[in-house]
Amino acid sequence: MRVILILLLLLVAPASGYSQPPAASPNPKHKTKVETSYDARMNVTCALIRLELYNPSGIAEASYERVDLLISFSYPGKKIVTPQTVTLSGYSAMTGRKQFEYERNISVLTDSGNHDFGDLEVLSSDQTRVNTGGSYPLVAETVYREVVRKDIPFDDFAQIAQAKTAQIRLAGRKFKLTKEHLEALQNFLKLMQQQGLEF
Repeated sequence: MRVILILLLLLVAPASGYSQPPAASPNPKHKTKVETSYDARMNVTCALIRLELYNPSGIAEASYERVDLLISFSYPGKKIVTPQTVTLSGYSAMTGRKQFEYERNISVLTDSGNHDFGDLEVLSSDQTRVNTGGSYPLVAETVYREVVRKDIPFDDFAQIAQAKTAQIRLAGRKFKLTKEHLEALQNFLKLMQQQGLEF
């Protein structure tokens, strides 16, 4: 059975209230692409980065065959305020069974220590039938999709971002962060610390 998992770190914000589309980072020196959305109704800005952890097909649209990691934070208005927490939200898509039905724990192991954040909250769950064979005869399988979330302290995120090595454990599955992933985390941490910067 082919198992697929997508992990996202995402600050949950009402997308329908956003008054502008995501914008790229204004700092071209870093490879890290930062997306921002400003919610005029709530007067809150959300900034996030996306890291691809697993995508054997190389096709972005094949979400049941990729693993993404998103990290985000929000602040009032349009000028950065260093957050107290970072929200971890996850999207899991896998064939055969639900990823978070029996185990929901999330932790991050770094060279400087272990961060156990406890259980993720399941926000939504659904299923769909997809063709996973790619040729005739068609092979239709049920893909279970779930959205989960967890808030973690900013200080824990900062320690993870400054680590030399890191591995995420999600519901029993392990994902190693590459050198590029850790560089992106470091860049994003620096942005979080730019108090007063309009981004």
